[in-house]
Amino acid sequence: RSPRAAQPTHIAPVRQRPFDPTPPVDGTRSAKDESPVSASVEGGVEKTMAEFGDRVATGQEIARIDNPTYDAQFNQSAAALEKARSTAANTERDLKRIQELRKSGISSDADLDKATSEAEQARATSKSSEAELAITQIRLEKSHVRVPYDSAIADRTAPAGTVAQVAAP
Repeated sequence: RSPRAAQPTHIAPVRQRPFDPTPPVDGTRSAKDESPVSASVEGGVEKTMAEFGDRVATGQEIARIDNPTYDAQFNQSAAALEKARSTAANTERDLKRIQELRKSGISSDADLDKATSEAEQARATSKSSEAELAITQIRLEKSHVRVPYDSAIADRTAPAGTVAQVAAP
């Protein structure tokens, strides 16, 4: 190999200049996904918690439907369930008492049949009340309108005071 020839070196003074790390880009920016968020229950829009352009997180409440009947229905269902459970417990005790009396020959088959039927009806009423409470709990939860994923508010079509219709954006 042949030795390299010396290269001339140039030295320049260091100067501070403003630096913008973002290059200028022309174009339009659009959302990857867009989905209207709507109420799942009907009622007046009591309050909105987000404005146009606000960033919102998954599950964040952005509006509340004010329908006092949802609260009242939930309380009524909870009370009905409590009553049904109490009735079921009483009929179960009555059934056990009648079964013991029947073993002793003091109670009739008709009394046992009646007690069995009443206990079964009370258990069914209790299950029905549990289901009704679950339904009213869902309605109550759905009166809080939440966003499905991290996003930004692009439009708001139902300000406070308007009546929200199911599935209307």
